[in-house]
Amino acid sequence: PDDACLWYVPARRKMMRLLEQESFDALLSVSLPFTGHLLGLAAKRRYPALRWIADVGDPFSMQMKAPNNKRLYGRLNARLEKEVLESADAVAVTTPAMLHAFHRQFGDKVVAHMQVVPPLLHPAPGAQAHAAGNADAIGIAYFGALYAPLRTPDAFLRLLDRTVLASPTLAARLQVHFYGEIFPEFYEKMRAQPLIRLHGLRSREEARQAMRATDLLLNIGNASEFQLPSKAVDYLAAGRPVVHLSYTDDDPFVAFWGDREGLLSLRVVDGDISEADFGRWLDWLAHPPAMPDDKALIGQLQPYLVPAIAERYRSLASG
Repeated sequence: PDDACLWYVPARRKMMRLLEQESFDALLSVSLPFTGHLLGLAAKRRYPALRWIADVGDPFSMQMKAPNNKRLYGRLNARLEKEVLESADAVAVTTPAMLHAFHRQFGDKVVAHMQVVPPLLHPAPGAQAHAAGNADAIGIAYFGALYAPLRTPDAFLRLLDRTVLASPTLAARLQVHFYGEIFPEFYEKMRAQPLIRLHGLRSREEARQAMRATDLLLNIGNASEFQLPSKAVDYLAAGRPVVHLSYTDDDPFVAFWGDREGLLSLRVVDGDISEADFGRWLDWLAHPPAMPDDKALIGQLQPYLVPAIAERYRSLASG
């Protein structure tokens, strides 16, 4: 069971009624929550000829923070996830690293009909407009939730403290903004940092406008080698330099960014970055990199727009 398990019974009843009354070309189940795939599995058992696509946003049994009591349900979690991956006619995952993780965990059969479909960017961005502000200030903005143990702000807070000590003049120019849910275990320590302003949850449009208006974007990496935050493509579309705190050797965000301009990746080891990386950070703040123009950026975004992603799912649905 996961947090949607109580939904299974009424959802299954409705799904079976629809399948009895209508003819469908395919069934698409999406996770998380994993319960959605159990509905797909139930439909496939009753209607073996129905083409079923399982779209896996995040793995279930391999989550760092177990979705249930792992001692009681760990084996059941793995068994059900393997059955879903083997039974679906096609499986979509977000990153190559997730495909490899499933292969290591469950073997060849689960990846035989698995494809990588990157995150979707919608709506397509228009011309980039950097809002005018304090020319001397350096705006840094983070977008998304923070929650232990997967994504925590502690290393970034230490980075700010080190910056204040090493370069007070540079630190005085920093204006750091956090958009998104801040879990209680981090709230007080973030409120205590005078450089940080917490904005909480905002609409998608307001968040996108803020991304384009800031000078620099902050990404705090996952402590997982196969989970890519959906905002990765939004960061790319914003056309702003990105500082990324990396917690893994095979980092999915670094792999996603590839050799594009504008990324400063700082490796976090034992909760902090090295002196060499700290020097790179100070230099990067003082001399941020140039970014591609609108035309070049639009070209980079084509694989993540609706036509390209729709074609990938159309291919999965048709076999």
